[in-house]
Amino acid sequence: MAILSEGNPKALKKSQPDCYIRNHYGKKQVCIKPRKTSRRTSAATLERREKFRLSIILSKAAAVYPEIQQIWKKLFPNAHSVFALLIKENYDHISLTGLTTDNLITPPGFPLPVTGMFFGEMILTLSISELNNCFELSGSEKKLSIIILISCRNDTVKSSKQSEIVPFYKRIEGFDFSSPASFQFDFDSRQSTLFKNSTNIILFASVITLKSDGKSVHYSATYTKILK
Repeated sequence: MAILSEGNPKALKKSQPDCYIRNHYGKKQVCIKPRKTSRRTSAATLERREKFRLSIILSKAAAVYPEIQQIWKKLFPNAHSVFALLIKENYDHISLTGLTTDNLITPPGFPLPVTGMFFGEMILTLSISELNNCFELSGSEKKLSIIILISCRNDTVKSSKQSEIVPFYKRIEGFDFSSPASFQFDFDSRQSTLFKNSTNIILFASVITLKSDGKSVHYSATYTKILK
């Protein structure tokens, strides 16, 4: 800012279009116009935002289950929240095209012994071998929870509905850990249509053994599979 003592203000404005004149206590002051900033967002910034958004979607869907909350809290008792922890754990594993088979819902545990899977129009079936071959039973295991999150992505849609998580959950009382098992999940009409219209589908699954009071004992690593 400067004080104009003489000269033609109009001539100054023509020669210096970035300046303007204002009166301040009877004196003419020359001020510089603020520079306009570009609102264009870089590709790297857009990529970070999309990875963060997808990490939130997956982490939010996983963090609602008490079993998953217990597992992560045992490993990271000082974490601010399991939701925030899952976001951090998943962010770096998301690619430019979306979630990947490296994303997770549980920490590394025993490998889930999947022996078969059927993903049909209205049904999902997951079969596993005997779980007592995966860990040593302590005698406190009384229940089994199985958590499945199916990530659906439709690249033909450019909106917040482009990516969605469909959750499935079962808790089995008195589960027999010495026998093979098969779990069946039925789809409603909306879920079936969503799967049909998706261009990319990834399954995330984990099983968790529980005591009679619902506290977790053993858990599998996240099993992932590209379904479409």
